[in-house]
Amino acid sequence: LWFMQRWIAARHLLTSRLVALAFGVALATFGARDLQRTLKTFQPYGGAFDELVDYLNQRPDHRIAVHGTLGTGSHFHRDLLPLLTQRGQLQSYAHGFHTSLSTYYAEYFDFSPAACALYDIGSIIARRPVPSTFPAESYGDNWENGHYSVFHPKPSNQSGLFALTTLSGAIEGPDLKAIRPAVKALSVPAYSLGTLPRLITSDTDNVRVHGADGEQNTWDVKSARVLLATLTRGRHTPVPSGEILEYKRGLSSYSAKVRVPPDATPSLLLKTNFFPWWTAYVDDKKVDIQHVAPNFMAIALEPGDHIVRFQYNNPATQKAAFVFAWLLLLVEGRRWFTRRAPTDERATFPMRPTHRGGSAPPRSRLLPAHGPRE
Repeated sequence: LWFMQRWIAARHLLTSRLVALAFGVALATFGARDLQRTLKTFQPYGGAFDELVDYLNQRPDHRIAVHGTLGTGSHFHRDLLPLLTQRGQLQSYAHGFHTSLSTYYAEYFDFSPAACALYDIGSIIARRPVPSTFPAESYGDNWENGHYSVFHPKPSNQSGLFALTTLSGAIEGPDLKAIRPAVKALSVPAYSLGTLPRLITSDTDNVRVHGADGEQNTWDVKSARVLLATLTRGRHTPVPSGEILEYKRGLSSYSAKVRVPPDATPSLLLKTNFFPWWTAYVDDKKVDIQHVAPNFMAIALEPGDHIVRFQYNNPATQKAAFVFAWLLLLVEGRRWFTRRAPTDERATFPMRPTHRGGSAPPRSRLLPAHGPRE
């Protein structure tokens, strides 16, 4: 619309605005009709979807998982369903209250019970008929209606938004994008064996896997099993003893009451996206956050009863940039709508004197196009 108006503006400003207005009305009308047809084919209230919402609201507070391969990848399932059930969702392209992890890893979710425990998935929603590639036999607890099937993984002491775990080894690379293949291949198997590796970025040229004993090996997908064994020492690590008494989640914070027995020093894992602007507190004292696979956060705990809180705060520079961007948009928008159309040089012509008498003619406000005539 802007380029169209600029093209016509040199000839007629009113025409350009009328054309832009007509085009905008036509576009809005078409979009409204298309949206209306879409909503007619999807009823969020009443019917199978409403039954699904009511059922999920009765379940424990765990994340839900929808996916394009299961027929539930639309915005109705990915964004509307979490809103109506007030539950987190595995995959989202918007960083809202239901964000959980990098979308990259969610796209490669393998729907195994171990993956569900790592990402705190309590319900997997699929449209019927369920694809034959989905491991339905791994889930004994399920529910269905005329359009949907819901599968529930078996609860374990490793599931939950918070979990006690052991950190072992690390995955190191030049940036977070470079270590994606290693993180995708090693995170879920390592967690199923009771450990998680730390994530490190440095000036290195390649991706390296640090074993539990400190040994470093270059990442190679063909050696994934061997590298996994170096992280886990080739055995299952028991889940650290302790208890998460309760937890709460807000729009920008997570908190938990944790009891750690004597002679235990576990790590508390929060299964939420790592960002630089998170701050962690244990008993109101700030503590260091460790970035762990696949993109989560963990802190060290000492024996005793603790109140843990993770708080997210947007940086001041981001807030200032947001205000500046809106002010700039308002100023430029006002200038664009109020400026006059450019003068067509061909419409400018010399002025003829209209007075009579011997006195000098008044100076014209419109300058001659070709200078004064002789």
